[in-house]
Order: sequence, then structure tokens, then C-alpha cells
Amino acid sequence: MKKINIYIAILTLGLFAISCNESEDLVTAEAKEAALTTIGSSGGALLGNPTETGEVIFVTAMLDYSVTVSSPNVSDVQSMTVYKSYGTESVEITTASTYPIEVNYSSIGDFMEGFSATAADLAIGDVIGFHTEMTMTDGRVLAQAANRVSLTVQCLSDLAGSYSMTGQRDDGASYSFPVVITELGPGSYVSSRSGSWAKGVLATPTGEAPMLFNDVCGQLYIPMQTLGDFYSNGVWGEGDGAEVTGSVDPSTGVITYSYTIEFSAGNRVYTEVLTPN
Repeated sequence: MKKINIYIAILTLGLFAISCNESEDLVTAEAKEAALTTIGSSGGALLGNPTETGEVIFVTAMLDYSVTVSSPNVSDVQSMTVYKSYGTESVEITTASTYPIEVNYSSIGDFMEGFSATAADLAIGDVIGFHTEMTMTDGRVLAQAANRVSLTVQCLSDLAGSYSMTGQRDDGASYSFPVVITELGPGSYVSSRSGSWAKGVLATPTGEAPMLFNDVCGQLYIPMQTLGDFYSNGVWGEGDGAEVTGSVDPSTGVITYSYTIEFSAGNRVYTEVLTPN
């Protein structure tokens, strides 16, 4: 099956470092230490569903970005300017001399305002970044990696809930059980069970064998893992977990996937259909 790159990223903060718009030999230690910025709060998400043309229909587009001066020498800072960037473009959002500076977005239009590109140009995996520069009273302009925030355009995923599952092994045996899917993180889930054992047969804490899987734009991956994180038997999806092994019907929410469980007598392939309750 076709392999696709998995874009994971919801929010990235840079490592603490200082750079300067001027050449390094013009930045004195005093200027570097005179005023540092601190992220007061930062959070956000760019989540949507891609169409057949690749255009993303956004469901969630929000940003909460707050930055302030953390040094006691606030008087060394003349002003701070917040910028946003997309591709090769950088756009000034606001400049202020009182702190903190806050930027709050609640629509994709807010994110794209000022860029030559529009929301229709955004694709899964694109990144919109935010950073702050300080203009010092001595004229220097300083920027810190510590106040940089990046948001990646991701597919919306909302699979947590209870399901009715029907399954079939590759030897023809069929089975059905209730299943609960729990979200571990954006696009990352654990199903309450795998295999065709009745609840209580296995010696795991729940009497079942939970299984991890990932949702990337409606395409499902089951990574290499051990049975219920308890037994040494391997469990994996297509291509040892690296290839698409299932899908989600966008209209009904029905999940279909297949996976292999390793046994000494020979591996078994399981195909399951999970219908939302």
C-alpha cells in the first residue's frame, strides 16, 4: 500500500538561544543579557480535513500567544514586535512598549491575514510560525529562539468512543466484541482489545489485549508492538506497521483495519470493522 509521511506536530518551542539581526561582533554580552523574553502562554492548533484537491477545510484554527520581558532591566527594551511567517513571507502583527503582548486567533482568516497566500493555499504539513523581536534603547534588535512557536496544519482526528466490532481471522473464524477507543494524543489512539479472545481469557490487567494505532487523515497505521504490552507476541499492521493498514469512513465514522499477531505455530491476520455506538 502507499506510504505517506506522517506529520506530527502540533506545537514546537525552540531551544533557548539568542540571535541578532546585526553581525555577531556587534552584539555585546550586556546587550544579550539586558532583556530576555518569556512565553507567558502558548497554545494553538490548525486542524482540518483535506479535500480531493488537497485544500484543507479547517475545523479548528486557534492561537494563544503571549510574550513578556523577563529581565529586571525592562528599561533596556524600547519595544517588542511580534511577527508571523509562512513560507518565505514574514508579516508584522503588532508592536508595543507595554507588556505582555498577546496575540489571539480564532479563525484561519486571522492566521493568513497579511500573507499573499490564502487559506485555500494551505496543505497538510504546512507550518505557520510566530516570533518576537526586541528593539533595545541602544538601537539593537534582538530575537530569541525561546519565543518562537510553530503550528503545523494537521488533519482533524476524533475517533475516541465506544464501538461494536466484528472481526474475522484469516482461517475463517469470526468474532464480535464491544470496543472502547481512547485518545492518547492528536491522531494517536489505543483500542481496548485485539485478537479474538473472550474477555478474561488473557492474563493482562484488563483481561483483554489493548492495541495502539494512529490516524493520519483517515488512513490508519498499527505500529509494531507486543500483544497487550504484556505478552511477547508481536502485533503489527501492513509493512511492519509503516504502511496504511486501515481507514475511517468520513461519512459514517466506521473504522476498518487489519493486523497480524505473531504465534509460534504461525502468524494470524485479523480484519476488523468497528461501528460507532
